[in-house]
Amino acid sequence: MLNLMKSLLISARGRIIAGLVAIVLVFTHLNMQRDGAFAQVILNEWVGLWLRVIIIFSFGYFIDYIYRIKVTNERNKEVYSSLFEHNPDASYSIDLLGHFKEVNTATSRITGYSKEELLNKSFLPIIAPEEKGRVFAYFKRVLNGESVIFDSKSFINREKEEPLI
Repeated sequence: MLNLMKSLLISARGRIIAGLVAIVLVFTHLNMQRDGAFAQVILNEWVGLWLRVIIIFSFGYFIDYIYRIKVTNERNKEVYSSLFEHNPDASYSIDLLGHFKEVNTATSRITGYSKEELLNKSFLPIIAPEEKGRVFAYFKRVLNGESVIFDSKSFINREKEEPLI
């Protein structure tokens, strides 16, 4: 029942239904207050009634807003994962100690290590000796909080034991 209510409130149609429910509440309230020819409603009761109507509409918009954020975040994660995994170049993330935390298929193919073998392994052993100093200098700059973009095309493949440039 709760999921049905959420799905109704998320859509524009759901907000219209919430509005109709609020109107039904108003007329029900008026009919309960009727004491003869005409409805006599005290101002405080009207204020309370309209506050309930506003809360119903606000709840619908709030659920809609949260749902849109959730959908957007899920979509962004899917796009990032797809770009990361299907990138033909080696893409990886490393922690503050220089250990791999995430690697794509290309990194595995280029280095000759499986993804599982690379995870929690230091990145330095797979960098060609002539590139280690430059790559490590960039790594230290990032550790110091600097935003750095660099490209290193020199990995050592474990099967060939030579730099892949």
